[in-house]
Formats: sequence, C-alpha cells, structure tokens
Amino acid sequence: MAGEAAAERPGGRWSRWLWRLGLLLLLGYIAWILTPYLRSVIVRDAAVTARIHVATAPLRGTIHDLAVSIGERAGADRLIATIRNPVADRSALAQAEARVAVAEANVADLQAELDELRRLDAELQDRFTRHAELFTRDLESIVEGARAELTLIGQRLALVRSMTERKEALGRTGTASQSAIDEARLQLLELELLQAEQETVVARAELRLRAIADGMPLLENGNDPDWGLRSRTTLRLELARLAGGLADATASLAEARAVAAAARETFDQVSTGTVTAPPGAMIWSVVTGSGTTVEVGAPVAKWLDCSVLLIDVPVSDVEAALLRPSMPAEVILEGERRVRHARVLLTRGAAATIGEADLAAIAKGRGSGIGQAILTLEQTEADTAACPVGQAAHVDFPEIGLIDILRARLGI
Repeated sequence: MAGEAAAERPGGRWSRWLWRLGLLLLLGYIAWILTPYLRSVIVRDAAVTARIHVATAPLRGTIHDLAVSIGERAGADRLIATIRNPVADRSALAQAEARVAVAEANVADLQAELDELRRLDAELQDRFTRHAELFTRDLESIVEGARAELTLIGQRLALVRSMTERKEALGRTGTASQSAIDEARLQLLELELLQAEQETVVARAELRLRAIADGMPLLENGNDPDWGLRSRTTLRLELARLAGGLADATASLAEARAVAAAARETFDQVSTGTVTAPPGAMIWSVVTGSGTTVEVGAPVAKWLDCSVLLIDVPVSDVEAALLRPSMPAEVILEGERRVRHARVLLTRGAAATIGEADLAAIAKGRGSGIGQAILTLEQTEADTAACPVGQAAHVDFPEIGLIDILRARLGI
C-alpha cells in the first residue's frame, strides 16, 4: 500500500503543476486583455485635440507677406499670407486693354463728330426759322396791303358804278354821249379787273402763309426758297449714319470692356492670391515662410478650428468594438476636477488610427496594437478661447465595464 501511494505522488504533483500553469496563463491572458482598459481608467492618457486644416497656395508664386504667426488667430479679413507671381503673363490683358483704348477713342471721335453735326443742324434749323419768320412777316404785309387796296378799289368801284349808271340814264334821254358812257364802263371794268387781281394776290399770299405753317415755304413763282433745307436734309442723313455708327462703336466698346474685365480677373488669379483661414482660427504651424516660392496647392500654414474640440482616447481593439457613435463619455482634463461630458464620434482599430497628419495632438497612451476613439467634447466659450489642444485627459465610458470587455474578448 505504501508503495502504491509513493508511485501515485509524482503524477499528482505533475497535475497540480499543470493546473497552476494553466491558471497563470489564463490570468496573464486576462491581464494582457485588460491592461489597456485599466491604464485608460487609472492614467490620464487621453488628449484634447482638434482637426488640422491645411491652407494651401492658390497659385504659383512667392510668398510676399505673412499676416499671422504661430499661435495667433486669423482676423476678420481671414488673411494668412499673400502670394504674388512676378512672372505672370499679362500679354492677354495688355491686348484687351489696348482694344478698349481703341474702342474708347473711336466712340469719342464719333461722339464729337455727331455733336458737331448736331450743332450745325441746330444752326440751320435756327436759320430756317428766322427766314420763315421774315418771310411770314413779308407775306402778312403783302396781304395787309392788298386788303387795304381792295378796300379802296371797292370804294372806287362804288363811285364808278354810280357814275356809269347816271351816264347811262342820261344817255337814254340823249343828254350824255355814247363815248362818255363807254369811257365810264371801261373804268368800271378796269377797277373790277384790278379788284380780281388784288383778291388773287391775297389768296396766294394766304396760301403761302399756310404752307409756311406746314413747313413748306413757297416763293412767288412757286419754287422752294431752300434757305439751307437741302443742306439740312443731307446733314440729317449724315446724322442718322453717325448715330448708327456710334451705337455700333458703343456696343464694341462694351464688348471690349467685358473681355478686358475677364482678362483682368484671369490675370489677378494667376498673379496675386491670398491664403486664408476662417476668422478666429488658430494658426497651428507655418509650413512656408515669407519669400519662399511655392507651387499651386503647396501647404503654407496649418490652422485649427478651436470651436470644435475633440478628445483622442487610446482604447483596445476590444473596447473600440464595443463603442458606438453618440455613446456618452465622461472626461476630466489635467488640472481639473469637474467632469465634462463628451460623445463618441468615431472609433478606429489599431491598424487604422488617425495620426498627426489629421489631428493636432495625439494621446500619449497611444502605442502599437492600441486602437482609438475620437470624442466630441461639450465645451464652453472659455474653452474655445483657450483652445487647450494637447492637454491630457482621463476618459471613462459609463456604459462599458471590465466584465463587458472580458465577455467580448472571450466571446461569451
């Protein structure tokens, strides 16, 4: 019996050692799983951060002036730097401006010629008006004289007609001779003829007066007195031609100015440019200094939008898998005691973490095989003004505990 007990002891010892070794391996595995979680709970290994925005050069040229330096805020003018290209080709702009100058000179010449012809036309119109006034007065005097003469002729006709009637009465009694009667009748006929002539003079003069009122004066013989009317007709034709030419020249000038404006805009785009950032943005770094020649798209400065602060939290891949967007988190910044609130924005596994190219600060707890959670921090105006990028922080996720991580890792 004693021999059998002695034979069983080595095997029992070996089983206990295997059990202990398995327990140690299990505990080591659990410790390896929980180390990132415990570290994140105990150590403030997270960091306040913000997205990095890169301000690039809009054109090829030399940085003429830097308006801000590292740590400063962009002003209301948004200006970071001015870039100038001293070798920009301005030939197209020069040609467009030359065409504008030629078009302007053409319009000015046509306008001056048109103004001169209009002045001459006004002079001819004034001359025509004055001639018409004098002509009207002359005709009115002729009408007035003819009517006065008609009055006298009428009076004479009455006398001569009375005398003729008396002589004819005497002739019937044999007292007056036939020759006296014929002479009286002849005088009557001459006066009637003279009356008809004067009436014709009045009628023709009144007709010519009406013609003047209609703008068509007539001479005594019925001809056109001209008074520069033909010259004015030719002048009006020339005025119409010049007005059409001026309209075409004005349209050409407008087109030339539009082309010149486009050429100016194009030249400005290739000769001078500005590098900008939103008002209030913090200049994080200046990549290229003043006097440096840059190409299109070359980074000039990096800036942060301090109104959107983030928290970079190192987490294990297991914990990252348990986090969901908008999940709440509690944050305590280094040097503070009060708890701030944050929410999960996104998570990344250890193989695809966001680095310095995108974030201004990286959590100090980041290492090989460690994942990442990015949180949006509920901040105040004081936080925006202070912009505490790079400050350490402790982060806790109330909805995820030690048991949750163990169960997720072991798949139970």
